[in-house]
Amino acid sequence: MTAPAISAEQSVAGVPNAPNSQTSIELWPDRDPNLHRGGIYEFEIEATKLKKVLKAAVLPKSGAPFLTIEVSSSALKIISRTKDASFVISPSVPLLQCAEIGSAPIRFEVDRELMMNITGETRNGPIFKSQLAFTFDRNSSSLSWSEKGRSGSYFIDARSVPPAALEAGLRQLAVISRDVGDGIRYAATLIDRKSSPDFPYEGVRIEGGSIIGGYPCGVSRCRCPLLPASLALDVPKDHVANVLALFSRMAGRVEVLESDSRIHLRAHLIEGSWERMDPRPGSLNRAFEVSPLQTVRVVTTHLQNETYLMAALFKEKLQELQVTIRVIAFQKSARSLTR
Repeated sequence: MTAPAISAEQSVAGVPNAPNSQTSIELWPDRDPNLHRGGIYEFEIEATKLKKVLKAAVLPKSGAPFLTIEVSSSALKIISRTKDASFVISPSVPLLQCAEIGSAPIRFEVDRELMMNITGETRNGPIFKSQLAFTFDRNSSSLSWSEKGRSGSYFIDARSVPPAALEAGLRQLAVISRDVGDGIRYAATLIDRKSSPDFPYEGVRIEGGSIIGGYPCGVSRCRCPLLPASLALDVPKDHVANVLALFSRMAGRVEVLESDSRIHLRAHLIEGSWERMDPRPGSLNRAFEVSPLQTVRVVTTHLQNETYLMAALFKEKLQELQVTIRVIAFQKSARSLTR
């Protein structure tokens, strides 16, 4: 008569001091393609999507000469910073298919100009038009790629960098519309005017449902009904152009968060952050709380055309400038007002 089958656990348990030859999978939490490939990581992306995400990472002011690329098993993120790292923008894009990256994302730095050349064009159109297959070799510090369907491969230097530590203590302030960027643009019309170093209102202030720009001897305000009255934050003068670029590349709702050191904006497939400014003394809204002595409505285009000529006077060393407002009422306009 045939004896019943005995499981491996029972057979081992019956023998004293016998080693368990079947290793539990929990002893190998890091067993992923990263270790199998010895520091070689492959991923694929469409050339048009790569071009889009690289352009979305361009900073109009004080951009650093290097880009950081973060690749996970499903997405690619481009991280662009200013030279002092006080402003960061990071758009991302999904990969074509699951990449052999492993359980944790990888990061490496590349030269900005060399990376942007991938998206360059010739008189016959873009250099690369279809699917690109990338290989990052951590051992040789290189990033190579080739276009499917074409011969030849290319490579640039790429230095591995450690993953960034998550910023602790993020708190949500509000959810706003990307149209707030237009309000910042209006309020910052004169932001590049020269000012003394100790002027306390440099930059743009968002408070009380308004976006306010401060300059020497002047303040501009844009009322924005889309802003929560409780939201209060500052945009430094040096980063107004970068914040405007960030808003222009966002879509849908924008989440505003803060930490002890930075302000964060987050939307679909893109986010950015900048260092907080020191709290300002007083409120810029005070300039608008005083009732005006006289109110005059003018056509915006006429005012702009006239101020072009008046702006030339500011190049001279004038002590003061007197502006006289004359109200000319035509008969036709008068009749229309009496109706």
